[in-house]
Amino acid sequence: MRRVIALQLNEWTRPCLMTEKGRRYYHELGPINVGILDQGGYTVVKEYGIVDTASRPAWEKILIQFARDFPPREGIADSPGWLGPGGRFFPCRSWEHDTVADLVYRYVYRQIVPNPVREFEKRGWYRVYAHFVAGYDREPTQKQLDTIYDLYLIAADERKRRLGEYLENRSIKMRGESYAES
Repeated sequence: MRRVIALQLNEWTRPCLMTEKGRRYYHELGPINVGILDQGGYTVVKEYGIVDTASRPAWEKILIQFARDFPPREGIADSPGWLGPGGRFFPCRSWEHDTVADLVYRYVYRQIVPNPVREFEKRGWYRVYAHFVAGYDREPTQKQLDTIYDLYLIAADERKRRLGEYLENRSIKMRGESYAES
């Protein structure tokens, strides 16, 4: 049995889920230096109580609640990210796709799975990288294309050109505009 908390190191980072002794269970931005906790300078933003962390059902309930309490960023951004079949976009840094997939999957589907990246692929999610889109041998849905177009509209320079090429290569003429010429 351990005390489980969500803490935030500063205003620029997402909260992370930890036990009282500082063992990291989940943190969107990657491993956390436990020594930082010894120095203070963090805020406990939610108490989840004393939990039997060895009990899988109890722990999964906490992980899903954490995703609800501190949802991943969502919305159009000039950034890499995950793009769902319904057009929802969850931005992340280019090296964070696998890490963010875990939180996004819990938030969207309210489930724990061993490999959320593989589950996203099965469900038709796309990875949007800095300069290309990966869709795992599936054609994008119309809602995904609409979101890619919205990403194209706010993208800068090389990213805009690559997203335009992606849309153009699918012979999509959405909203009466040729993407490669804009």
